[in-house]
Amino acid sequence: MGELDAVVCPGHRCADPVTGAAHSCGHHAQIASLMGVAYALKESGVMPYLGGDVALMAVPAEEGVELEWRNEMMQQGKISYLGGKQEFIKLGAFDDGDAMIGDRCAFGPNVTIVTPLHPMLPREREYVFTPEGEKKRMCYAKPVVIGNDCWFGAGVTVCPGVTIGDGCVIGAGSVVTHDIPPHSLALGVPAKVVREI
Repeated sequence: MGELDAVVCPGHRCADPVTGAAHSCGHHAQIASLMGVAYALKESGVMPYLGGDVALMAVPAEEGVELEWRNEMMQQGKISYLGGKQEFIKLGAFDDGDAMIGDRCAFGPNVTIVTPLHPMLPREREYVFTPEGEKKRMCYAKPVVIGNDCWFGAGVTVCPGVTIGDGCVIGAGSVVTHDIPPHSLALGVPAKVVREI
């Protein structure tokens, strides 16, 4: 997903004279990245071996700029939320998403959220036959759900099927293999709740 939005940068040559907002936060690079991913997926021939579909989208981000315009759009009924991802959720754009992340979450570097699973038996990882007799590789996903206001330290790994409640802190380097209740500090490999927050 490429997030597109303006930043307040009154000195930018293209800044809006009233709001100071400039669409200067790397849109072209983000779109180029999305196009590169699309090209690689198509040209590599990897798509038949994936366990699901890939949807590439550009979405307005949550930077608090142009709020007057956004509030006006809300009053006109054209949007329901000020943030792009929240609006996409309302429109159903993420309905088949395998990872849902709440509002105001913070992620340190190298955080990994894993949803795909593969069979344990080597023969099943090679291929299975569909009811129609078609040979396919087997891969499926278990959704990950992360509540609002969570903070993940550097290098955290969240495993498939895990739900992390609102207001949690997951310590650096932890591997989350089981659900974490709301307002918990969890640490370790595997991550264990050490106290309430």
